[in-house]
Amino acid sequence: MASPPTTSDPTSSPMTSIAQGDATSFVAGASTDTRAMDARAAAAATATAISRWLLVCALFVAAMVAVGGYTRLSHAGLSITEWKPVTGALPPLSHEAWLGEYAKYRASPEFQLLHHWMSLEDFKGIYWIEWSHRLLGRVTGFVVLLPLLYWVVKGALRGRRLAAVLGVFALGGLQGFLGWFMVASGLVRNPSVSHFRLTAHLLLALAIFVALVTMGLRIGDEARPSERVALPRVRSFALASLASTFVTVTWGGLVAGLKAGLVCDTFPLMHGSVIPANLFVLSPAASNLVNNGLAVQFVHRTLAYTTAGIVIATVVTTMRTAAASASVRRAAWFLLAAVVLQVTLGALTVLTHVHLHTALTHQCNALLVIAAALVLAHRASAPAVRSA
Repeated sequence: MASPPTTSDPTSSPMTSIAQGDATSFVAGASTDTRAMDARAAAAATATAISRWLLVCALFVAAMVAVGGYTRLSHAGLSITEWKPVTGALPPLSHEAWLGEYAKYRASPEFQLLHHWMSLEDFKGIYWIEWSHRLLGRVTGFVVLLPLLYWVVKGALRGRRLAAVLGVFALGGLQGFLGWFMVASGLVRNPSVSHFRLTAHLLLALAIFVALVTMGLRIGDEARPSERVALPRVRSFALASLASTFVTVTWGGLVAGLKAGLVCDTFPLMHGSVIPANLFVLSPAASNLVNNGLAVQFVHRTLAYTTAGIVIATVVTTMRTAAASASVRRAAWFLLAAVVLQVTLGALTVLTHVHLHTALTHQCNALLVIAAALVLAHRASAPAVRSA
């Protein structure tokens, strides 16, 4: 008898094996692609979080500048006569503690020469202002430090980027010391802080602000694809606007430290002249540029006009650049608006004899001008690539 025909197993055929192998490779490839997409999404989310954290830190620095300006303008900066980085975080908690702080202030030149009329309750008013400024500085330090430790442990910050953030944190510590160094200059004989130390204190704060905003914007590039094109001329003009603003703010700090806003309360002329008399009454002549209140205000005004001219040139260059996107053009117009507002606030400050809120708004708006220049320079740059 003939044996029955054998039935072959369809799963064991060569073609079936090839098909199964292809299917396995496809699934493995799809899984790899999915993991890669998930990794990119996680990296983008981390970059977004770090970017927002750095920009929040910049906002805290801006708040420090604002509160510091209010402290200066309200004549509260010399109310705390000691620097206690740790224990100073606690205010006086008893009547005896308040009397102790009041006694220290009564021994200071400011009380003896200017504020001898102050009662304990009057003293508490200015003490709380200075204490709040110092407390905000401590809070700002923790806003930087705690997330920094988290990102380091997570491995999201390393290499050059970690070094940059640590450098900014170190500058924050230096800023605290510089603030005390400034205050100490007003506790010796003359109840007025050194205008050079005050200016250095302000400029370091602005440098920290610039570093935080710049890093925040660059890291934010990693979170989303960008088709920005490099606009070298626009970027160069934006950076020139930024540099000119810094120089102008430098003399603004000298104006504040010397109380030079009070030596001439007319605008646009100074005492009826484009170039007022008595600009060079000190010897050597160059010292007038940083020590003569009238000359310092004149230099500050001249620098402000120069900055406004550079910003106008920046806007014209941007508008004439065919490749400039709508976002770049908006940033240029915003920079111009910020500068026009700044010049207006400067004029109002001298016309109102340095009215507190006007002068404070003028100081704070300088940060807006700086931020606007940074944003324009960023948008006119090619997208940043991830660095280690």
